[in-house]
Amino acid sequence: MIIQGIAGSVFLGICSITDILNRKIYLNVCLGFLAAGILINILDGQTAASYFIMAVLPGAAVMFIALATKERVGIGDGFIVITTGVIYGLKNVINICGMTFLILSLYCVIMLLIGKMKLSDKLPFSPFLMIGNMIFIMYGGLV
Repeated sequence: MIIQGIAGSVFLGICSITDILNRKIYLNVCLGFLAAGILINILDGQTAASYFIMAVLPGAAVMFIALATKERVGIGDGFIVITTGVIYGLKNVINICGMTFLILSLYCVIMLLIGKMKLSDKLPFSPFLMIGNMIFIMYGGLV
């Protein structure tokens, strides 16, 4: 699981930087790490197609939400969650996303209360996913 943690952290770090600086998620970065995630898991003995299908479901849900909300949540966020799911697996990506949504919610509530943010403001998602990922790894959450 160490290699998954490294790959996932590097991927989310790159996405966080590009999301903060350019407000973009680059598909070629997602596809490269998606391929790496598949290879890492195959080398780790995970060859069942169902594993990979299940791993992309949370990201597919984010993409559906993006389309349903006319991209209030970006399609790129869905690609990030799909790639993260392939790298870490379904159980871990659900836990990482749960941690991420908790952190993001707390941040938004605090920023709204102190007047530093409005409900209409847009935030980059990947830095919060990176923070959720790091907290999850630090507390030994990868299974």
